Amino acid sequence: MARGPRLAALAGLWVTGSAAAFPDGAPWGAADADAAEHCGTCHFGSDPVSDSDALSLSGWPETLDAERVYALVLRFEADGAATAGAQVLVRSAGAEAGAFVAVPADMETDGAKARTTRPRQVGDGPVAWKLEWRAPGASTAPVTFCAGAAAANDDASAFGDILHFRCFEAGPEPRAEPGGAGADREDRKRP
Repeated sequence: MARGPRLAALAGLWVTGSAAAFPDGAPWGAADADAAEHCGTCHFGSDPVSDSDALSLSGWPETLDAERVYALVLRFEADGAATAGAQVLVRSAGAEAGAFVAVPADMETDGAKARTTRPRQVGDGPVAWKLEWRAPGASTAPVTFCAGAAAANDDASAFGDILHFRCFEAGPEPRAEPGGAGADREDRKRP
């Protein structure tokens, strides 16, 4: 085989191989922009958008109630995209936190992780995924919901897609201090 056709064949395998590298979905944890295998492993061509305003989350509280199920809606303004997909991950103190208990038919879950199993067609307005997530038991650490979403051009290649990442944090449920809040304030004033 001549060098030109061989290089073209290898390039073709690389492009189609990377687009189909994960036929069962993105690797779990790809919503973490700092992970070794995140959404940008397969979708590239432009820099990812960190802390993207295109992603919003409704139903996420400022503080969590232990074991409560929260109805969440992840919205993605995928302007200019033909299709969109997403993955989410909920963590606390470096470990998974809580568990997804209900997701749309085009998503699957693995504990505190959820991901789309096929791209959604983008129409007018945002793409929205309705999720139900059960908070972990009582915790002293904040809980972080991280989302990664791809605004894809639907050309079945790894090029031309724009990735968006954003995390939302909720504090643990407030705890009563021994001796009451006033006594606690007084204790901090003492040398």
